[in-house]
Order: sequence, then structure tokens, then C-alpha cells
Amino acid sequence: MTDFLLLSGGRSSRYGSDKKLLQINGENITEMLIRKATESGLFDNIYISVRPDDEREYKGAIKVKDSVPLEGPLSGILSVLKVSDGKRIAVWACDMPAFSKEFTEKLLYEYERLSCSSLVPSVNGKPEPLAAVIDTEKARECMDRIISSNEKRVMKFHEMLGYTEYPASSKDVFFNINYVEDYIEYIEK
Repeated sequence: MTDFLLLSGGRSSRYGSDKKLLQINGENITEMLIRKATESGLFDNIYISVRPDDEREYKGAIKVKDSVPLEGPLSGILSVLKVSDGKRIAVWACDMPAFSKEFTEKLLYEYERLSCSSLVPSVNGKPEPLAAVIDTEKARECMDRIISSNEKRVMKFHEMLGYTEYPASSKDVFFNINYVEDYIEYIEK
């Protein structure tokens, strides 16, 4: 079983307003990514991790409120690990609108072929830890260590898992919306 996790619990502090509500082609970015993940047919369950105060409904996704006492995306990953019954979780950040079935199929194929505990794509040697595939059993074994270390960096979690790097051919799939200028650039493409 493969599950999908859309990380959506951030505060959007650099952007200035809630990025997960940005409109792209008539739908908000969160709805679009849930739809794309669903339509890909690659996943048994679609999860969305959100802040504890988020009361919105997310059609097509199982909402999981961040419950692990860490800040940032790592809290979302660990919170979903507590409830997922999949063998692996494909992680994706909600501010990366260029999710594609083709890229994700390649990532899942390489994860299986390499039989790794964590597969992190990279472009020009720069890892993209918020677009990865994680072995849920091995990640659960590592949870207590990462929580007790009070580490907040997702890449550190991948390092604890003994991640494998996957060189991606294009950085476009990882285009990240952090600022209003990034959003404008994306929608003008």
C-alpha cells in the first residue's frame, strides 16, 4: 500500500497569507493537489496534515491535525505516520503546485528498485526533502529518536533513516511558492 501525504500545516509567514488557498486555474492549490494525487491512481489513501486549529474540510483527503510536539513539516509527517497503514508514504508540500503522476511514478519505481528506507529527489545535488518517499515502518522506528532530539529539519529525519538520493532531471516539478512573486511567476507560465 502506498499513501500520499500533502503537507499543509505551515503558517505561510513568508508569503503573508495562507498559501494553501491560492487559486490556480479556478481551484485552490490544496484542492488541485488532492485532485491530482487522486487522479494519478497511485495511492491507497490521501492524507493532508494541517495545523491543530484548522477546521476546514478537505474533500478527497483524510485530514490529520499535527499532533507531534515539533514545529514545521516534520510534525505533519510524524503525525500522519501515527495513522497511516500504508507500507510507504509519498510526501509532497502544498506549496509545490507542479505535482505530476509521471514524476511520482518514477520516484515510486526507484524507491522499490533501490529498496530504501527513504528516497529523496535532488536537483544538482540539492535535496528536496518535502517531495520524498518514506518507508512507514522504518520511519516509525525512528520517531522517538527524532522527537527526543527536538530536531525540526525534515532532512535530518531523512538522514536518520539513511536516505537514498535520487537525481531528478528537472527542478520545475519542485517549483516552490514562498513569496507573492513566486505565485505570479507560476501562474504566468
